[in-house]
Amino acid sequence: MLDALRQKTSGLTARIVLIALAILIGMWGVITAGGSFFAGNQNSVLTIGNQTVTAQEFTSAYNQQLQFVNQIYGYTTPQQAEERFALTNVVVSELARQAMVRDQAAKLGLGVSNEAMAAQIRLDPYFADATGAFNLTAYRTLISQQFGTEAAYLDYRRPLELQGQIQAAIAPEQIALPNTYRQIVWEYDNEQRDVLLALITPASLGVLAEPTEEQIATQYADTAATAYQAPEQRSVVILQVNPTTQAQPDAITEEEVRAAYAERQATLGNPETRHVFIQVLAADRAAAVQALLDAGQTYDQLVAANEIAPADQGTIDANYYASINPAVGTAAFAIDAGGTTIVDGRFGATLVHVAEVNAATIPAFEEVAADLRTTLAQERAAATIRDLRDEVEDARAGGATLLEAATRFNLTPLTLTLDAQGNDALGDPVADLPGGTNLVNAVFQSDIGYADPPLAGGGGFIWYEVTAILPPHQRPIEEVRDEVITAWKAADSAQRMQDLASTVINRVNAGEALTAVAAGLGLTLEPINDVKRSTTPTNTLSSNAILAAFNGPVGYIAPAQTSDGEGVVVVQVADATTPMFDPTAAPAAGETDILAAFQQDLFEGYIRDLALEYGDLPYNQALVRQLVGLSATP
Repeated sequence: MLDALRQKTSGLTARIVLIALAILIGMWGVITAGGSFFAGNQNSVLTIGNQTVTAQEFTSAYNQQLQFVNQIYGYTTPQQAEERFALTNVVVSELARQAMVRDQAAKLGLGVSNEAMAAQIRLDPYFADATGAFNLTAYRTLISQQFGTEAAYLDYRRPLELQGQIQAAIAPEQIALPNTYRQIVWEYDNEQRDVLLALITPASLGVLAEPTEEQIATQYADTAATAYQAPEQRSVVILQVNPTTQAQPDAITEEEVRAAYAERQATLGNPETRHVFIQVLAADRAAAVQALLDAGQTYDQLVAANEIAPADQGTIDANYYASINPAVGTAAFAIDAGGTTIVDGRFGATLVHVAEVNAATIPAFEEVAADLRTTLAQERAAATIRDLRDEVEDARAGGATLLEAATRFNLTPLTLTLDAQGNDALGDPVADLPGGTNLVNAVFQSDIGYADPPLAGGGGFIWYEVTAILPPHQRPIEEVRDEVITAWKAADSAQRMQDLASTVINRVNAGEALTAVAAGLGLTLEPINDVKRSTTPTNTLSSNAILAAFNGPVGYIAPAQTSDGEGVVVVQVADATTPMFDPTAAPAAGETDILAAFQQDLFEGYIRDLALEYGDLPYNQALVRQLVGLSATP
């Protein structure tokens, strides 16, 4: 019950799996700590009353729990699971619990027939298909994957059915949540508080001093081990050749540029475009519309009279309908602006209207000469790229380094230092890195002196050669001085804001009003009324501030961080009200979960009483550790 309330306050719903495992780990002393002593059958793990837990039962239950732990936490071996969770104790405790329930069921004369078991299994939603019907395939899959045989599954399920009978008697579904609990939930959800918020930001502190050299050194020494660590870095020579790097625009003559301009005018400017409307017409409508057009009706008049309703095709070029409706495209570029015609299109008689004609534009030679010269140079360079690649590869095969090959063929290499994320020696991203991520990955899969094949990129090739490898290391203070100063200022500002918040709180606790203190210190004061625990946070009324608002009585005052983490807000409770609880009102949101927790608490109380009745029970620890492949002694 209290666990459910704590979950509401802390929002730990994402930890359901952790809680479930904690329940198993936290069993209530059913087994003797250490469990080294065992009196009874040396081939069984545990005996409770007339019930015995066999080695086979333990092994099956342990493997299931180990699989669960592996899936959730990644502990892949029994040794890891034992060190982290004491998994053998978890499994023995759960098996002891089941055996205890079976023993009590036998004493009470309870049982579950095979027919009743079959009926319960058919109703189990775990085995239901999309229509809600029993899915035999799902049932058989579970058995084959986790239990091996149907008999083993029934042996596992039978004590759960017996437990269900006992639980239904102790905490039946029809039980009502006591009004005391309902009132607790109601008051928790509906209590309202009026608060005063005094906001403290870095601007509230005035002008801050620059750190001294000693303070900078101290800041660096205190944080360098975590804040200023450099990852592995590699020095690399990069050589890139492509049409852009090899282009020589100065080698292109004026005559060549003018000749290209004359040949490429159609591609240099903008082609003619037209704003077109079309409509496919039935044969009789096409004749009627054509008659109206022949009689002198304009396109706009026909639209206004609802004779036609063409669709807007937007602005198109001459190739727009080339494949899908060439007759319509031809017609659209055959009539003048404002013209309307009907043609036999691909989908029948089609009305075509041209609303606007945008004439083709051809730029003057002077406007495009520079770009055209560059294009010609790149086209010429592209023809030489593969020959250049072969020459560089031959030189490297002959033992030349990448720098030597670059010098031999008058190429410009790039030398830099990279980490595995593509950052430079200072941790900043390298701009315009040839090859991008592909190059970075290749560099970190290579080694010093390797002559790796080039990467393709940019219409050419990218060579790389690792020349040095610098292991992860701490960056020297000279390299990160600006970062250290920024961090010191942030820490100093945060501490001063906390100190100022403490000053405000101390003065208020000494008898001054928060309004007066805030005004004297130049702090912004914001009153907010009717705050609930479920109120949506803002930057000032952060989730921490809401928690603080419900942490004490009227007059309570405490600091909290703003939502953006950039400031501190001092929260004072000005008033608190709780609406009257109506026991006859419909259940509030969350009462269903509280009722389930209440019922579970009743049953767990019964189990705890049984545990006290049976007392501490030794188990065969040596056999258990042998079954899971651990040493005989922990």
